[in-house]
Amino acid sequence: MASYYYSRYYNTDGTVKTPGPSASNLGTQVLPVKATITTTHLGTAANRVYLAPIPSTGPRTLLGLGAYKATDMDTNGAPTLDGDIVLIYTINGVEQTPIIIVDSSALSLALSAAVAEQWIDLMQAIPNADAGGPVHIVLLINTAAATAAQGTLQFKAEYV
Repeated sequence: MASYYYSRYYNTDGTVKTPGPSASNLGTQVLPVKATITTTHLGTAANRVYLAPIPSTGPRTLLGLGAYKATDMDTNGAPTLDGDIVLIYTINGVEQTPIIIVDSSALSLALSAAVAEQWIDLMQAIPNADAGGPVHIVLLINTAAATAAQGTLQFKAEYV
């Protein structure tokens, strides 16, 4: 297992860039992501691609992922690529069980084929993490592709 970090929001060591995403309580916040997912990211089960941090101070709700789309990241060999979008966070220094927000298999959004742009409705409570966050939106690879293909995952996380 390895962790990779989307450079718009993370430094190479995994720390959140300053300033991080807004913790404002003044309405809906939008966190755009357009990450290139390399074959290295897709090559091992349990790999994590940290896409975006969400501040968790106070009650927050992840409304959904707007403009969600992806390119084909699998050249259709067996086994086929399976990855989910999850929330990862810690409480008292202990990483909690990830919360699955997009189960790609259950929603027929497998990254082994191109995913057309769509809205994914969530209404997921964002847990309070250590020191107010962040809670990370992560692509978690469940099954590595036999022959991975670099691709792009794009969405706009919307939260209040």
